[in-house]
Amino acid sequence: LLIAPGALVALGVCLVVAGFRPRHARLADALGVLADDAPAPTAAPESEAAGLDRLGAWWVRSRYVVAQGELQRNLRLRGRTLATHYTHKLLAALAGLVAPFLFALLAWVVFNEVSPLPLVAGPVLAAAGFFVPDFLLRGASPEATEDATEALLTFFDLVTLERLANQSGTQALHSAASLSDVPVFAAIRGALDRARLQQRAPYGDIKELGRDLDLPALRDLADVMKLDESGAS
Repeated sequence: LLIAPGALVALGVCLVVAGFRPRHARLADALGVLADDAPAPTAAPESEAAGLDRLGAWWVRSRYVVAQGELQRNLRLRGRTLATHYTHKLLAALAGLVAPFLFALLAWVVFNEVSPLPLVAGPVLAAAGFFVPDFLLRGASPEATEDATEALLTFFDLVTLERLANQSGTQALHSAASLSDVPVFAAIRGALDRARLQQRAPYGDIKELGRDLDLPALRDLADVMKLDESGAS
């Protein structure tokens, strides 16, 4: 009984030190980033992160974390970077680790009772807290999809109005996307800016964005605008 708490604390210190050591990127993640059809990482560089987001940016950089698949889609629909998401995860883990010790300190001050329970509950709650933001983000995915669809309907109306004002298809897309800062509009602006910098029509980029965000209506818009630019009514 005397040795077990000390061994548990020593093991925890070793695991913390090992966890904060830099890791090499997994081969599958590295090849996925290099693939042409792989989604780009959503991590913001640490120099661009501000405030507490620097903590998440440091974690993402040191652990070579890459957001792919459903995680990347949910983050983009929420307008959230991977660094911000991991900041939430680390803060939740820290809260879960510290909370049992605070309650134990309160019990010691008020009731003069000392319990070894925080040594066990702290790591368990820290591990659970680290995954809480993932569950919250996944649970809010249907709501984010609904919000994105409503934003797209507004975007369609704005594009129609711009076309009725005798603007070209590309000009109508740029003008409509610049009228709001909601995540879907921001993502469309990013796709349009990439196409403009690469001096190509934006319809392929818009269609690819629709596939990444799993928004079929956005892909349909790209097809319609492409036909409109070609002279179809």
